[in-house]
This record gives sequence, structure tokens and C-alpha cells, in this order.
Amino acid sequence: MTPRATVRLQLTRDFTFDHARERVDYFAALGISHFYLSPIFRARDGSTHGYDTVDFSTVSDVLGGIDGLRRLVAALRGRGMGAILDIVPNHMGVAGKNNAWWNDVLSNGRNSEYARHFDIDWMPEQRSLQGKVLLPYLDRPLADALDAGLLNVVRENGAFKIAHYDSRWPLSGESISESTDANEIAAILERQYYLLDDWRVAPERINWRRFFDISELAAMRIEDDRVFQDVHRAVFALYEEGSIDGVRVDHVDGLSYPIQYCHKLRDELESRRANRPAELRDAPPYIVVEKIFASHEPQRDWGVAGTTGYDFMDQVSALLHNP
Repeated sequence: MTPRATVRLQLTRDFTFDHARERVDYFAALGISHFYLSPIFRARDGSTHGYDTVDFSTVSDVLGGIDGLRRLVAALRGRGMGAILDIVPNHMGVAGKNNAWWNDVLSNGRNSEYARHFDIDWMPEQRSLQGKVLLPYLDRPLADALDAGLLNVVRENGAFKIAHYDSRWPLSGESISESTDANEIAAILERQYYLLDDWRVAPERINWRRFFDISELAAMRIEDDRVFQDVHRAVFALYEEGSIDGVRVDHVDGLSYPIQYCHKLRDELESRRANRPAELRDAPPYIVVEKIFASHEPQRDWGVAGTTGYDFMDQVSALLHNP
């Protein structure tokens, strides 16, 4: 079904799918046709927005999981309504300890099956970073952190890790024990596929693409077909089963080839339309992008229904504010 009017709902642990379900009748009475849901896949622990996704395959348990989502969708369909999902193909949250793809890269370097998922320069000019990933998360230079005893070896879920306050990074290779002292930690760190350093060095030393300058969000190589499929597999499944009617693409200009991405996304969704519930097959997949089109960018080239309206909001703001 084609959206007529949407309402954006920011889902959090305090406003879950079930909380949204309680509002269906209210928004139906207002004439809303679709709930526009903030990102629903598993995000960093404690996330208040969902844009720091750590697992694209799992609907967040914090929000109510897949069962909670389906209860919400059932209530929406009962009122002749639908849902649009905010998706984040540009980046993943990597600062915490729950991103299995990122942790596999840190454990195995270029040999990781996910090494190509992230936009990493494995052979930068800086020799100390060749074959490694810079992790600019310390509150001081590495040597100072070691001297201050701020880096320790801990064992969690049967695996040894480096701990720095609440942060955890995997250790690969040699077996170690909790009795490791500071000198041994320095030697162990030299053998890892990452290099810890002060957060302040990121602008000069970072060797992977971020979301703007935010070191907690690593950019994805979505132009690679395997990455594209891995990132969107659950989205396609939700569309096919009829849980969503379309998507809003976050930060589309962050992608290497945004126009090609939009066409590929539309084609992938369209190819699944025939498998949707019979009553939902008539309308094409609905895609909007977070973007302000410049005067030289014809929107028709993108193959999307439109944008999220930032340019319109700018015009309204100009109208309503005294110069």
C-alpha cells in the first residue's frame, strides 16, 4: 500500500513495539496511513536511537524482538495501515563489544571473512598501521595508558580480551593468562591486528572510513554485492512477509554510488513483491532517501519515491522565521 501520511516513531527500551501498538487507533483516527519506524535491528548496548547497528540480522530484543514487531504490524494491518522502516546501510556501530563482524576483523585482520565489509585501508603510508586497524578509543597515548595500568587482560565467555574501562577488544594468537603484567600486555598488543591509541589522533591517523568524524561508526562497503546482501537480508525478509511496505534510507550520500544503490535496492525489493501477502502485492515498494537534492541533481534518476523532506522543511523554516 502506498503511504498517504506517516508519523515517525523513535523506538527505545522505553518505547517499544508494544508501546507503539497501543497508539495505533489514535494515529489511525488522525489519518495516518503508515508508521515510520526508527532503526529496529540490534544496536549498541544502551543506544537511544538505533543508528549504531551492530547486527543487521536481528530485530532488537530491547524493542520487543521479531514477535513484538509482528504484533505491531498485525495491529496496523487491522486498521488498514502499514509500516516503513528506517535502514542504515552506510555504517555500523563499532565502539562497543557486540559487533561480531567488527570483532572478527580485529581478531583476524585481512583474513577475516568480514574484512571487505568495512572500508579499511590495510596498507596506509604509516608503517605502524600496515595490516592493522587504528582504534582511537583511549583517553591518552597508548604508552601512557600502559604506564597507568589502564589496559588489562580479562576473560569473558571463555575468551581473553583487552579491557579499558568498559571497552573490550578481542585478543588473537598466543594464549595468555589474567596474571599478565604491563610489559607483557604491550608485547601482546604489538601482535594484534589493531593499534590502540588516543582518540585525539584519529583525524591524522585513521585508516578506515567513518560516519563523518565519529569513530564509533564504521562505514560499510555497500557497493560490494556480498556486503549489500548481508546488510539487507533481514530487510528483504520483512518486506517479503509483509511486515514493512518500504524503507527510508539513512545518509544515502555517504555511499560510494548512491544512485546505483537506490536502483539495486528497488530492484531487489520489487523482485520479492510477488511473494508478499496477496492483499499487499498491488503497490510497488516505497523508498525515500535522506537527502537534499541540489539544482543539478534530477530526482528522477534515483528511482525513488522522494526524500524525507529536509529541503521542504528548510523552506518552511524560512517562511516562518523573521529574517
